[in-house]
Amino acid sequence: MSDQIKACIDRPIPEELMDEVRATSYAENPANGALEIAGVERFFWKPGRTISVSFMDGDPIVQQKVKAVANQWSEHINIKFDWVEDPNAEIRISFQQRGSWSYLGTVALNIPKHKPTMNYGWLTPQSPDDEYSRVVLHEFGHAMGCIHEHQNPGANIPWDTEAVYAYYMGPPNNWTKNQVDINVLNKYSADDTQFSEFDPTSIMLYPVDNRFTIGDWEIPWRNKVLSDTDKSFMGQVYPFDAKPFDAAVLAPNGKLYFFSGNRYTRLTPGQGPDAGYPKPIAGHWSGFPAEFQSGIDAIMSRSNKLFFFKGSQFLRYTMGRGVDAGYPKPISDEWPQLGF
Repeated sequence: MSDQIKACIDRPIPEELMDEVRATSYAENPANGALEIAGVERFFWKPGRTISVSFMDGDPIVQQKVKAVANQWSEHINIKFDWVEDPNAEIRISFQQRGSWSYLGTVALNIPKHKPTMNYGWLTPQSPDDEYSRVVLHEFGHAMGCIHEHQNPGANIPWDTEAVYAYYMGPPNNWTKNQVDINVLNKYSADDTQFSEFDPTSIMLYPVDNRFTIGDWEIPWRNKVLSDTDKSFMGQVYPFDAKPFDAAVLAPNGKLYFFSGNRYTRLTPGQGPDAGYPKPIAGHWSGFPAEFQSGIDAIMSRSNKLFFFKGSQFLRYTMGRGVDAGYPKPISDEWPQLGF
């Protein structure tokens, strides 16, 4: 089969980059690390993020159309796109390869700067507007961390596996059997998705050609706009009222600490996240009681002490030793003038 099916070609994560990809994902959004602990691998950006996007090549007319469609995502999620002329942009778009594809979410941060993180293989100035809508919203969905809807555990597609292997193991993909299994035939388990109801109207559901299924079964070319489920689900992933983190402090040891939920990340100013982070608060901050192991409200540094606040209580922490004796205490004990 030499004819091209104009559907998204999944972009597997290079195996040699997997450890680096995971570390970057957790540093970008600690919630990704929490999902990984639960056995779920996700690469969502930090809510509220502005992501830089550049074009590596392509017709200016096509570029402007891609930009206009992609910006529709920002109407429904707390993510903005900064369109720049910069080879170091976080998302880099090319039009040189045959297929259309995008790396998932924060995986783009680990792709070498001279390579694209997204590609559109068949868009031209003459392509109809609904084709731009169908393709660009889909690929930017991947860039936001969305998986293909055909891999949803509720999809139940009657694949003709021999036909699927014959197509995807040939050009333009030239995949191995294992790659076909991972990217087409295998479904995510119900535990690996944040909602398990199959959405036949999702922009992430590309059509399934009749030649790849048993019986007269296909998904036609129809999904060209964001579905209600696309908007609501991704709106939960990137809520508009989200804080990038709960609290942060420059500690006496010269390190920056960012706390989010039950995890924290340590950064060296001017260098970025230290290796091995984020980590759970529990077990890494000596003497922290259970109620201070998640959801820190604020942190203050004074001399060699850190003050952690949560609700109406606070605790005092000595770097290298742990929580000082007698803490936590009511905030009113130390600062009665505050009135609480």
